[in-house]
Amino acid sequence: MYYAGIPTLVVRAKCPALISINGRVAGECGGEGYISVPLSANGDYYVTMQPLLPRNKKRPLIQW
Repeated sequence: MYYAGIPTLVVRAKCPALISINGRVAGECGGEGYISVPLSANGDYYVTMQPLLPRNKKRPLIQW
């Protein structure tokens, strides 16, 4: 990771995934990669993740 002097949202995923922030495609990440987006002082951020791998019924995509 790196140091950012401004507030930053960093999104990581265990599997390859398409990441959207506030309805706009932010990029693709997975494994060792990540997406970094600068944040403003106000406003809400809605982050969605769409997995890019086929679903495996024996192993769920999200594990808590």
